[in-house]
Amino acid sequence: MKKLIIILFSIMAILGTANAGVLQDVAGILQYDSVNVCLADGSQTFDEINFVSHTGNTNESINRSFHLNEQKILSVCTSGCDYTTIQEAVNTIPFFINYDYKIEVQAGTYNEDVLIPFFISTHTNPNEGDESSNLIIEGNITNPISVKVNSFTFDGGYGTIQLNGFSILTSNPYDNELSGIGAYDSSEIGFNKITFEESNATTGILCYNSKCRANGIELGINKLDNGVKVKHGSNFWFDNFNYGYGINGTAVNYVYNVADGQITFNGEDNATGGVDLVFDTSNGFAYDSNSGKLWGVKEFENRIGDFLLRKEDNLDVNEEGAHLIANSNNTQRLAGIGIRNNNDFETGLKIKGDNSDNTASEIEFYSDDNLRATMNYLGTWDFKSKDITEIGIINLGSPQELTISSGDITITNSYHTVDTESNSASDDLDCVSGGTEGDLLYLFGQSGSRDVTFKYNSCGVSANRLLIQGGVDLVTSNEAEGLNCIKRSFGWQCSIIGES
Repeated sequence: MKKLIIILFSIMAILGTANAGVLQDVAGILQYDSVNVCLADGSQTFDEINFVSHTGNTNESINRSFHLNEQKILSVCTSGCDYTTIQEAVNTIPFFINYDYKIEVQAGTYNEDVLIPFFISTHTNPNEGDESSNLIIEGNITNPISVKVNSFTFDGGYGTIQLNGFSILTSNPYDNELSGIGAYDSSEIGFNKITFEESNATTGILCYNSKCRANGIELGINKLDNGVKVKHGSNFWFDNFNYGYGINGTAVNYVYNVADGQITFNGEDNATGGVDLVFDTSNGFAYDSNSGKLWGVKEFENRIGDFLLRKEDNLDVNEEGAHLIANSNNTQRLAGIGIRNNNDFETGLKIKGDNSDNTASEIEFYSDDNLRATMNYLGTWDFKSKDITEIGIINLGSPQELTISSGDITITNSYHTVDTESNSASDDLDCVSGGTEGDLLYLFGQSGSRDVTFKYNSCGVSANRLLIQGGVDLVTSNEAEGLNCIKRSFGWQCSIIGES
């Protein structure tokens, strides 16, 4: 039998530049069971074509077929199966998978660090939503702790991969991340019913430059420092569709470690971290799909219509158009949002908070590059000595009742009614506390059946005295009588309203 052995030293590098069209061409070629190979001395036909590759992590040579002719299911067990080790079965995975390839692992302890080689699926395009699983490695989904394996490392794959029903015992030796499961450069990889209850790994699952999905993950109790970790722009999604939960258990430090990428999880899961739930969102974010809470982001931007949303210390945006800016500055503001129509804040709005006790939290309004008005956290407006024109009707709302206490009241707004102490038939108001210079104030009697006498210049504190026009006292014999006042440094200057 004629054999052709082709040694591929860098198939990953070669295929890494292949676009979708090239992969479709390859898929068409692989529909045939025989391949004609043109050699220097002419065309030769071979009965079998084998490929030898060097793995990216170990440089170990593996004899692998080029592609499949039919769906394949392999079995692994200590005796009576196709293979006695998982790695032996994995080494048969062809370069191009054009039929489903499944490896079924029976109960037992497999003291091996399984390395899954790079492959390309030719009959699925993950971008088109095809849920077909091209490669499935499955233990016992019902009782995953019965199938024990040291570790798994996926060396890359274009297609859909599933790892189901295993108990992971230790860290893989192929990288320095100390993860029980490492997924590298994989387009679609799912982890289902995986337990780390007996593991001494540092991180449960590492997703590196990959798109990962998981449900039914058991961390155990303080067995791992980190439950899962994403790096190099990875996307990790947890769902609870199949098993009622995405991830359970307790990590020593963090459940979700976002070194670079994003993690979406369901906060209803019973997963906790000894230090915190989420860690290190400096180059990515974590999102709780249940509560809507978002962790991160140091440098994250998302265009929404004509607005640019960013969060970054001392942000300087040099783009045209309107901007929405989230700003954080340790010395000036705890947080701030600005909306502006150019780079110089010529016209716009800023919302900011003080770094210490929020007493300076306020909204600032800008026009023509000048601060025109502010509103602080108490709702007090400051128009910065600017004119207010054409504002229509000013409505002070319903008056708030104040009761005299030892001849004094303390105002809280600009419109009050005043009643006697203990509803006595009559009472004197000597002092009006509160307010600052320039405040306007309207005071009226509360009841026509009780007389309040607004006393002229009878308060011991000059700034709180009533300086009534005409130098007289005002006795309110009905609810229509009162005072119209303005606060001055030397007291309230008042005119009488509704004098009978």
